Amino acid sequence: MVDVKTEKRIGLARALSKMGYCSRSKATVLIRAGRVTRNGRIVRDPECPIRLPQDRIEVDGVRSATRRKFTS
Repeated sequence: MVDVKTEKRIGLARALSKMGYCSRSKATVLIRAGRVTRNGRIVRDPECPIRLPQDRIEVDGVRSATRRKFTS
């Protein structure tokens, strides 16, 4: 079981950038346009905290499958 207090969270735009999907600025545009979902719900806040690998991130209905090791 993962301890919620020590679990690593990262902003959605940064996560998309780190996963190699696009730049952080492009991710912000996609998120604000309503093209990104987290766990099936549209997210419009680029700084929305997400938990990888628990959260399912999709752009235009396609799951972002690339996962890299996140560092601060």
